[in-house]
Amino acid sequence: MSRFSTSTSLCIALMSLLAAPSVQASDTPDFSSERLSGDWGGLRSRLYDKGYDFNATYKVDAWRNYSGGVRRGSRVSDNLDATMEIDGQKAFGWGGSTFFVHLLNNNGGRINDLVGSNGGIDNIEVPTHAFKLYQAWIQQNFWDDRVSVLAGLHDLNSEFYVTDTSGLFLNPTYGIGTEMAATGDNGPSIFPFTGLGLRVAVRPTEESYIMGAIYDGVPGDTDHLRGTHVQIDENDGALLVAETGIQSDDLGHFGIGAWKYTAKREDQFDPSLMKHSQGVYALADTSLYNAEGRDVSAFARIGFTAGDIEQFRRNWSLGVVASGFVPTRPDGQLGFAVSTNYNADKFKDVNAPVDSHETQYELTYSDKLTPWLTIQPDLQYTVNPGTDPTLKDAWTAGIRLTVDF
Repeated sequence: MSRFSTSTSLCIALMSLLAAPSVQASDTPDFSSERLSGDWGGLRSRLYDKGYDFNATYKVDAWRNYSGGVRRGSRVSDNLDATMEIDGQKAFGWGGSTFFVHLLNNNGGRINDLVGSNGGIDNIEVPTHAFKLYQAWIQQNFWDDRVSVLAGLHDLNSEFYVTDTSGLFLNPTYGIGTEMAATGDNGPSIFPFTGLGLRVAVRPTEESYIMGAIYDGVPGDTDHLRGTHVQIDENDGALLVAETGIQSDDLGHFGIGAWKYTAKREDQFDPSLMKHSQGVYALADTSLYNAEGRDVSAFARIGFTAGDIEQFRRNWSLGVVASGFVPTRPDGQLGFAVSTNYNADKFKDVNAPVDSHETQYELTYSDKLTPWLTIQPDLQYTVNPGTDPTLKDAWTAGIRLTVDF
């Protein structure tokens, strides 16, 4: 086993800031009005024009489970993302390069302890409080950005199995399908545990893409959940993932993907058999109506696993988001979504008695109170929480405040 420190990436990025040449940019954000901390006396804009973009976003969620599930009760949690992105061309004349560093801090309670759902309730809920280096990668583009290579500590779900419209919702299953999120010894390389990865993406045409990646099969350290741990063990194997599709402003996003762990694990029904964990998925995300500042967008996703090692055989989700329909609230977004997780037959046999599936409904509304402060009330209804026949359907409500610093 070999270990490796990821702090070097952050140090190099910070040192390069001191030597960055000045390059004028015409797309500098209005930091004074769009960020709570403002423009730092003009320093932030000057750094941005030189290729250095610093951002911090703080989210705090307050939830209450009103009925059903494990028990009634309330929980509060928070999430801080601090990022630095460096445009290599602007910063030091390295065309086509991007450097990215992402720090993450999480605190608070776990609302799903009170609900007991398979899909989860809150997408910032974590198993333990932690401050960590979450991402640190470098990307190099070639041939007018038609080919891109990325390497480093990377969140798989930032590029794979993603639909923009579903990003409004707070339930974790709309970030990545539960059938894939629940795989592996410590999950795939997604929130809150990321691993080393190498991703290659190609755009054969302006509207089509093909991308594939290889990630550490067991991101983080299953024995130490706090902090950042990068360790390579031959028994971990690797996670292979690929996706292809079309994506454009006019058409929307339509894609199919597949994934597979190279290391074999015990079949959950017959431990004497060793098998690969693998699956496929499909996604669609498009605008159904767009005129005069109003938009109605919809997404649909479905994923399948082999069902030998995995708890879930399949998951599907769909939803719709309406924006701009209240003239006085141009940033207001109203969304409704539904998702269902189906237990694999082998999981049901081994863990009987369990129900076959769990369904979750979510109604949410997001709006900006100021350019840097967003409020989002949220209501979720979970049918068959955890597919546990002893648990009643759960009503859970919460509110999120998001501050852009």
